[in-house]
Amino acid sequence: GIMDQWLAVAIAAVVLSGASGHMSLVVPPSRNAVDRVLPLWSNGTWWPYQPTCAHPGATKPGEPGWNPQIPSGCIPPGTDGWGCNCWNGTSTCDVAQSCFWFSQGCTIGCKTCDGGPSNPNTKDRCNSGMNATNNLPEHRTFDRTVPAFSPQDLYRWNPWRAPGNAPVLDSCGMAGGGIHQQPGEAKYTPTKFAKQGSLGSQVLPSAPSGTVWVRGSNVSVKWSIRANHGGGYQYRLCPVGQTLDEECFQNTPLPFAKTTHTLEYDGGSVEIAATFVTEGTWPANSSWAMNPFPYSNSADPPQFPPPCKEVVDRTKSDTGRCSGRDPFNTLISDLVTIPQSISSGEYVLGFRWDCEKSAQIWSACADVTIV
Repeated sequence: GIMDQWLAVAIAAVVLSGASGHMSLVVPPSRNAVDRVLPLWSNGTWWPYQPTCAHPGATKPGEPGWNPQIPSGCIPPGTDGWGCNCWNGTSTCDVAQSCFWFSQGCTIGCKTCDGGPSNPNTKDRCNSGMNATNNLPEHRTFDRTVPAFSPQDLYRWNPWRAPGNAPVLDSCGMAGGGIHQQPGEAKYTPTKFAKQGSLGSQVLPSAPSGTVWVRGSNVSVKWSIRANHGGGYQYRLCPVGQTLDEECFQNTPLPFAKTTHTLEYDGGSVEIAATFVTEGTWPANSSWAMNPFPYSNSADPPQFPPPCKEVVDRTKSDTGRCSGRDPFNTLISDLVTIPQSISSGEYVLGFRWDCEKSAQIWSACADVTIV
């Protein structure tokens, strides 16, 4: 039913070789999943990914032509078969195209993003000269053994290296990550709601899901990584009626309420230790959570030890339960605290994921009522 569809909305952002980071906000349901009411995406469908088709290609791991990102082997004509896959183990993630709302060409110290191809990114894209502020190895998600600022520290200009500092194209994301479609899944299938380059804060309608949060309480929020680009994230609030921009959202970052994440997957859940960064962040001293899933692919082992027990045959798969390139079968669930001091009323919850391998930021916006 409709409520089931609302239950899962996702923003996709993560790090992929050959694909932009992608993510989806699943709980509460996001405005970014606006296309969930359309036939191509209804009932949690991941168009242009198709689970079945008349004439699939390779479907077995290791088989010539098998693509771990398109395990069904189904590629609809005129597409690359890559959609906002998301699964939470029990019900549909109703995320539609939410993983395609992001900003790219964004590096620290810059006033704007250039919208150009950004994965991977190994340069200061506006020559700002800003130095990274997030440099402890245990807070980095790529190349931890490389000394910060050394020539081998290739990703030091990317958003996660100064969490919250890099600009965005829009605080609710831009459809397709830029004005023009680019390689690396920086795309958007045009619908009556949005097209490539649409600004989320302007075109996405309010999408009330019945989510009511009490001031001073701890509340559950969940997101899904479609394509893993490392980095880390923060939740924040902006009152409905104010301009949905970074200035508004940065007034009210939400503190994390516990020292663990809950991972939810088919067959169960597990608590894992969380890593928080508060130094060198913006807003100053606000808490950001490091993406707990280390990137890996069939050629490269995980960037740091996976936080859960998993078994992965890396000759056949990119991804485990809590590591890899496309960990979309596991939801990352957190508790955040709603400040006692804020006014009751209607708010937009903002989610911001600052990537580390790429000059990309994923954004999502969701409607909540605070009493």
